Amino acid sequence: MKIALDAMGGDFGPPNLVAGAVMALREYRQINKLYLVGDPAKIENELRKHQCNDSRIDIVHSTQVVEMSDRAWTAVRRKKDSSISRAVDLVKHGDADAVVSAGHTGAAVAASMIKLRTLEGIDRPGIAALLPTQFNVFVLIDAGANIDARPEHLLQYGIMGSVYSSHVLRYKRPRVGLISLGEEDIKGNDLTKEAFKMLKASSLNFRGNIEGRHLFEDPVEVVVCDGFVGNVILKTCESISVAIFKWLKQEYFGSDFQMAETGIDALKNSHGWRLPGAEGVSRHQRQNKLRRIRRHAATGRERHLHHCTRRQHAAGDQERAACGRRVH
Repeated sequence: MKIALDAMGGDFGPPNLVAGAVMALREYRQINKLYLVGDPAKIENELRKHQCNDSRIDIVHSTQVVEMSDRAWTAVRRKKDSSISRAVDLVKHGDADAVVSAGHTGAAVAASMIKLRTLEGIDRPGIAALLPTQFNVFVLIDAGANIDARPEHLLQYGIMGSVYSSHVLRYKRPRVGLISLGEEDIKGNDLTKEAFKMLKASSLNFRGNIEGRHLFEDPVEVVVCDGFVGNVILKTCESISVAIFKWLKQEYFGSDFQMAETGIDALKNSHGWRLPGAEGVSRHQRQNKLRRIRRHAATGRERHLHHCTRRQHAAGDQERAACGRRVH
């Protein structure tokens, strides 16, 4: 497994990212090559702090960084030597199997779409976030890549989310739910009503509309929505988890606190998102996570998903045909 890491991304930059990279190398021997993309002097300084001289590390020089205030598409086109652009280039040219970034979300998505393009039959990639519940782990897609989605995009998200849930999370027949204002078929806006028809006509294990309360009370394995709604859901869940953690700390501070901390740790550390639909593996980490989470981005599951998605895109064509149109 060869990974390209945008070592300059996020609020904390090289200190946290390099620390996480070192942890990943020590834990995952299946990493054959780890490209650290960014300012060589800063990267080397952090490596010295951790006394790391692993031969699998290759530092790739870049002179620019996409700032959080930059416009995503403009930054990718104008800052051609940015760390995220150079990292995606490594995947494009076959030097790396996957790219990981903790920086500007929009820039990571834009760079992946511009440089890697999309899989055949996929109009728009969607951000896939994994959220744990008491009963399962569900895929939330789209969690922020495409805020102006069309009904056929939601169908594609349902297909890609099902592939991920089946082949990576190992659910035999993942259930798919569409976020709406009510469970009834007639509830929702024009987007969700049309998407409902397309999902229902497909061979996916579609369970109909679901409301926000169903996400954790009666969860499905794949939750489909547009990027605007998905991003609000994701960040709300993150905020609630932090608030609950603080409440538990206040209530159980002392000998029982460790138990409370362990119980909520899975919700706090959801390990970022993936970008299924891009012709290449693109991974992003939430910048407010602790550095120890970075190592989770170095597993080989994302590569496995990419191959599964490519093998099954023909099945996706059948789904679209069943809905009366071909998506190009």
